[in-house]
Amino acid sequence: MKINSYLTLPYLTLLCLVMLMVSCSKEVETPEMLTPNVTLESTERSCVPDCTQCPQDFCCCLIEVLDPTGMFVQVQFCGNMPGCAGTTVCSISATGNCPEINGRIYLETLDSGTPFFYCQEKDEAIRITNAEPFDVTIRISCFLDDSTPSITNVLIPGFDSKTIFVSNNCEPEECN
Repeated sequence: MKINSYLTLPYLTLLCLVMLMVSCSKEVETPEMLTPNVTLESTERSCVPDCTQCPQDFCCCLIEVLDPTGMFVQVQFCGNMPGCAGTTVCSISATGNCPEINGRIYLETLDSGTPFFYCQEKDEAIRITNAEPFDVTIRISCFLDDSTPSITNVLIPGFDSKTIFVSNNCEPEECN
């Protein structure tokens, strides 16, 4: 049986081209794209990433920067905030309707796009100090389990402090 050389040449050429293409192909690795989310950004902080980390019967509170927007704001907390990595011990005398605060100092950099979660013991207070030269307005929301959050807005002048009391019903209020 004689093979027609006119038919074999195209098939042989095609086979060689396919083998050349397969041998030259490279696997291209595409880097995984990460999209930012609240949990990821919050875990980079020194406190809890979300409310599930709070001890039972503690209020879950979150702070949002309302003004200024688009900027980072340095604040200092003094209080008992389980799950946070405090630096040194702090103590603040009772003021107005707020009890004495005995806790630790926590430094945080906040921004308007990322809420800051922390756990707050009921009927206790925290002191929030604005470490910036400009005024900062924050919103504090606190709740227990699946309850409706209680919200208060607080204006903290530059280099000033405000004490926030969180009631037995997880209602935050500025001390008098």
